[in-house]
Amino acid sequence: MVSQSNISVRQNKALSTVRSVFVINPRKEVSLIMTYPVQIGRNFDEILRAVDALQRNEKYNVITPANWVHGDETIVPPLYSDEDAIEKFGYMQKKTDHVRFTKDPMVMSHKGKGADGKWVDVPIEVNVTADDATGTTHDGSDDASDDGYNEFLAFLNGANDVK
Repeated sequence: MVSQSNISVRQNKALSTVRSVFVINPRKEVSLIMTYPVQIGRNFDEILRAVDALQRNEKYNVITPANWVHGDETIVPPLYSDEDAIEKFGYMQKKTDHVRFTKDPMVMSHKGKGADGKWVDVPIEVNVTADDATGTTHDGSDDASDDGYNEFLAFLNGANDVK
C-alpha cells in the first residue's frame, strides 16, 4: 500500500527542475546541450572547455578527444588523407590507421617549411582581448564566426552593450 508520505516524496521529486546549458553557434544553431539534475551544480570550466572545443572544430575542422583541454593534441578528422592532413596542419602523428593526432591549432597557428625543408613550428597563443572603447572581445582575426563567442565572453566579463 502507498502511504501519504510516499506520495508527497514522489510529487516533490516530480516537481524538481533540471538545469540546462545551450551553446548556440553564430549560424543560430544549437551546437551543444548540457542538462544537469537539480542535485548537481553546473561546472563552468567544463562549459568553457566545450565552447573551446566547438570553436576549434568550427574554425580548424579538428576533433577534440575525451578529457581534452586547451593546448592538448586534437584529432584529425577521417575526411583528410594523411597527405592532406600534413598539408593542412603541418604535423600529424598516426596512432592507428584511423586515429591521427595534430597539435592544437589555436596554439600552433604558424606553420610552413623552413630553409632546410622541414616544417617550422612556431607556437603562437591566441589571446582573447577586450576592446576598451566598445567592450567587445576579439582574437585579432577578422573572421565573423568569432562574433557569437566574443559576445559570450563580453557578457561573462560584464559588458552591458552586448547585442
